[in-house]
Amino acid sequence: MTAHPGGRRLWWVAGAAACLIFVLGACAAIPFFIGWWLDSSDEPKRSDLLVVLCGQEYSRAVYAADLYKKGYAPEVWLARVALASPVRLANSLGVKVLNEDAVFEAILLRQGVPRDKLKRYGRDVVSTMGEARAFREEASPDGKSVLAVTSRYHARRSRLVLRRTLARSEVLVAADPADPVTRRWWTRRDLAKNGLFQRALRHDAER
Repeated sequence: MTAHPGGRRLWWVAGAAACLIFVLGACAAIPFFIGWWLDSSDEPKRSDLLVVLCGQEYSRAVYAADLYKKGYAPEVWLARVALASPVRLANSLGVKVLNEDAVFEAILLRQGVPRDKLKRYGRDVVSTMGEARAFREEASPDGKSVLAVTSRYHARRSRLVLRRTLARSEVLVAADPADPVTRRWWTRRDLAKNGLFQRALRHDAER
């Protein structure tokens, strides 16, 4: 006995409708998932090592200095990052421009971190993964607790990278409180850019 053609057509239409509803629902959920991805921070606690991750958000250095002065860690680690292309160009033209890590260092010192408690590491570091690997090589973090400071939008991916790279350390990632995040990230241009950028880079953290 063969199925009626009309019955097969009805099942096909129902299946296609269900697939369409699923796809539309998944697409509608993506903006909210990105909002969740951008909104992350661990509560800071006293740690053996404090590392501030470089970036254009200089308030990270202010927060790291504040945590140091409150006794959260006995020293602050800061990477030597590669010169950004605009900085290299300006310097080649005789215009003195500081690279982001030099700005971080100046802020940390001005905010009260003693020079002998500021530990520079790495050379020409170009990514969060690069910072994590250089930190592992030079800070001897195995068996120690590590408190990392970054921006809120960057915290979740940084946590994945650091915990994978520093597998023998207890790692917390504290987000700079001066960097507020709304989960309605599409309402702010900077968050929209960072949200899409951080999602695109997620595979770096999962390798």
